[in-house]
Amino acid sequence: MDEAIRLIPRYCPEWTNHNASDPGIALIEVFAAMVEGILWRMNRLPEKATLEYLRMLGHRRLPGRAARAPVTFSPAEGAGPCLVPRGTLLSTRQEERERGVPFETERDLLVMEARIVRCLSKGEGRFTDIGASLEGGGEVPLFEGVRRVDRYLYLGDPRWRSLRAGETLTLEDGGAGVIDGLSWEYGSDRGWRELPSRPGPSGERIFQGPLQGISATTVDGRSEAWVRGRPTGRPAGRLSRLRMRARGTGLPPDVAARDRDGTLEVPIDLSRPFLPFGPEPTVGSVFLLASEAALGRRDAHVQISFEMGRPPSVD
Repeated sequence: MDEAIRLIPRYCPEWTNHNASDPGIALIEVFAAMVEGILWRMNRLPEKATLEYLRMLGHRRLPGRAARAPVTFSPAEGAGPCLVPRGTLLSTRQEERERGVPFETERDLLVMEARIVRCLSKGEGRFTDIGASLEGGGEVPLFEGVRRVDRYLYLGDPRWRSLRAGETLTLEDGGAGVIDGLSWEYGSDRGWRELPSRPGPSGERIFQGPLQGISATTVDGRSEAWVRGRPTGRPAGRLSRLRMRARGTGLPPDVAARDRDGTLEVPIDLSRPFLPFGPEPTVGSVFLLASEAALGRRDAHVQISFEMGRPPSVD
């Protein structure tokens, strides 16, 4: 039930009322009760019936195969190189009530005593010999004292500059969990500033406009509106997909016009009540809207809203 509610913003962002009194939540509760009953009955089926159902669905059991396990051989003190031939019999530890499981090696193995002759750690152009510390068998801090190097993920997009109050940009990484562990900044006329954000219900990151003082910043020779994320700890996972989508309300069109019998009337004053197709609309009359911010973006989903006014009075 809780998992289904958490997935609502991903698949149906228009659904914002998640209270128990909402009819949609009631439907989810009904389906959850039905699914729970089905799962209870399925869990009572014997294993043989479960396997038969899986066979009917096209699933087949994997054939039996021998188990494999890594084995470590250590030479005796002072012994020279020793060959362990393929097929050497081994066994797991034998317990009081259980016999050991027999194994055999898959290939020839040459066992010899190998020691580290020298081990160096390099930091800030200097080498440090840590071989003596390794011989004692304790833990050795390999990179202690080396200067920390900050790493950033840079994202450049003109939409950062046009982000207005009430608008948001959502960043998704396909569930990799990478962007959620980053602290964010944006380039401004006074250097890099902190970029507040909040986590989304499905692991995405949501940024709220506007970004005060954001300006073009040069990164790797390219001037653009940039934001950057710095790991707050060790980054988790790898990125295979990164997607950014913008959402906002109340964006007025740049210009509006109407085409009446091939005559283009432009512009229409949108600050006053108007007739989109003129006082005497005919078949083929066209109403046109232009918006670079909304319609000039690739893969944008645009919703157009109209407010109906009073019809003009007729004398």
